[in-house]
Amino acid sequence: MNAHGVLQEFLNLNEQLYGLVTNGRVLRLLRDSSRLIKLSYLEFDLDRIFTDGLFADFAILYRLLHATRLPVTNNTAAESLIERYHQDTIEQGTRIREGLRAAVTEALEILGTGFVAHPENRDLREQIDAGTLDPATFFSHLVGLIYRLLFLNVVEERGLIFPRGTPAAQLRTYFDYYSVQPCAVWRARAG
Repeated sequence: MNAHGVLQEFLNLNEQLYGLVTNGRVLRLLRDSSRLIKLSYLEFDLDRIFTDGLFADFAILYRLLHATRLPVTNNTAAESLIERYHQDTIEQGTRIREGLRAAVTEALEILGTGFVAHPENRDLREQIDAGTLDPATFFSHLVGLIYRLLFLNVVEERGLIFPRGTPAAQLRTYFDYYSVQPCAVWRARAG
């Protein structure tokens, strides 16, 4: 087990909420995650921060990890800034999930209605009328399509479609003809 795993297990089994672990190049602030589904930590790439002179990243690291931000005792943990940040992110995540659920529901209705109503989808309507395409199967196809589109949007938004250094002409071709994002988004980012 690596140092991260050992510290995480320690935090989950003891009363301490936070711990720091580093290999000298990366620094992580871990939090007790025994009641959470996935690990809860902040990671700072120290090597990159200092090699590339990323002052803004260093300032965030300093502000978040300063002793005044962390709980003094377990009894005062709820009053610490870092714990308030943690609770705020949990609340924001809940609001985002609820908003995403509503958006997916709306997308299901719009796409499903649109596919069925489109004049060129006669075969689809015939399959539905004949019972060869049951509602559950149609629904699962729609859900798969929507989540693929969400995934593609996130990957495109984060610039993960192509490796760094990909020629601009290749990026332009992708974003002009294949991307799910409007061309204006790519042109605005490309400058």
